[in-house]
Amino acid sequence: MEDIPPFDKVDKIWDEDKLREKLEIPAEEKVADYYYHYAVCTWAVLEAKSSKIGSALRQLETTVDKLMKKGHRVDMVIIVLDKLSTLEKKRFLREEGSFRLFEKRGKIKIPITIKGHNVLLIRREEFRTIAGRKRGLELWVYM
Repeated sequence: MEDIPPFDKVDKIWDEDKLREKLEIPAEEKVADYYYHYAVCTWAVLEAKSSKIGSALRQLETTVDKLMKKGHRVDMVIIVLDKLSTLEKKRFLREEGSFRLFEKRGKIKIPITIKGHNVLLIRREEFRTIAGRKRGLELWVYM
């Protein structure tokens, strides 16, 4: 659970193995690391990586699609990274003052979404800041 941003207490969690079992995802297909529920009634899908946003996005797309097809609710889609690589900094950025992830295309920035949900990018080093905010989820979830 060290990969899960501390917005609020987590009261239900499926790890990768449980996701594969519940959603009937074969071992050769990529899947997110976690599907979990914050106590304030928000369901999140999370992929944690040291870097590699593109790989994380593919895993999240597969998992969110399968969750929604089976009738499971998804409110947040989150990538947790240690850091952005130099190459990723050229291709991706976060909106100032939020965790929303964008793709750069020249001077245009395009929000990255999965099934209508903004993808949030959070660095592990930011967890302490998030934990320090009272009821952090209420402040951050709708960015």
